[in-house]
Amino acid sequence: DDKALKYFIFDHADLIKNIIIYVKINFKDESLSEKLDNLYNLMDFNKAKAVNGALLLSLGFKPSPLFSEIINETAFLLAINELKKDNIEEYIKTRWC
Repeated sequence: DDKALKYFIFDHADLIKNIIIYVKINFKDESLSEKLDNLYNLMDFNKAKAVNGALLLSLGFKPSPLFSEIINETAFLLAINELKKDNIEEYIKTRWC
C-alpha cells in the first residue's frame, strides 16, 4: 500500500536513504528500493513544517498530548499532498473540534 509506505518514509525521513541502500544490498530488491526512492522524492517535507504548536495555540488548543497527534497527522497529509496549506486550519477544526 503506497500510503503505508509513504507513512514509513515520513516517519523515517532522516534514515530513508540508508534504508533504500540496505534494501538494495541485503534483500537484492531493486523494485522496492526504487519504489521507496520514488515515493520519497514525491513527498514535500517543507510543507509539513507549516503545522506547529503555535498554529494549534492560535486555534485555541491547549498544550497536551493531542498536540503531537494533530501535528503528526496534519504534517504527514501535507507532505504527501493530500492536504493543502490553505486548508490546514479548516482540516484541524473539522477533525479535532
